Amino acid sequence: MRLVRRHPILTLLALGLSLALVAIGASGVVVWRAAHHDDASDVERADAIVVLGAAQYNGTPSPVFRGRLEHAVMLWQQHRSDLVITVGSNQPGDSLEAAAGALHDRGLTSAFLVSDPWHNARIEAIASDLGITGYASATWTSGDTSEETRGRGYVRETFAYLYFRLFGR
Repeated sequence: MRLVRRHPILTLLALGLSLALVAIGASGVVVWRAAHHDDASDVERADAIVVLGAAQYNGTPSPVFRGRLEHAVMLWQQHRSDLVITVGSNQPGDSLEAAAGALHDRGLTSAFLVSDPWHNARIEAIASDLGITGYASATWTSGDTSEETRGRGYVRETFAYLYFRLFGR
């Protein structure tokens, strides 16, 4: 108690830093756990398969996008859904929001969400906010196969997920 009375600003800073570290750690655990669970192992069918975008070059998908597309084809071949929707990457009107609109227009409410595994927690949360029951089914065969690129993906997504939870889109 004496330390708190003598240094209230330092105490508040230490408390704030501690809370921030706990929030970052908890976010990291959520991202890690979501990345290592494929909802397709629990869910037989969904209304659609939504492939989240990545780069393409004059119609040729990047290795990351190719991995996602191949995973979507596998789900489709397993008769998990009759509808596949692809959305772009970082352009107005081509996000998960556009896919949700297309699903709602058809009266559909659920989708397998195909991306890289470290995105699972955030894309399910975004889908839920958009009124879609999202089932993450990520590909592990995309272009991000090195430990370094996967590690960066987990770190980046830990902060992106925390930001989304705190501030929304």
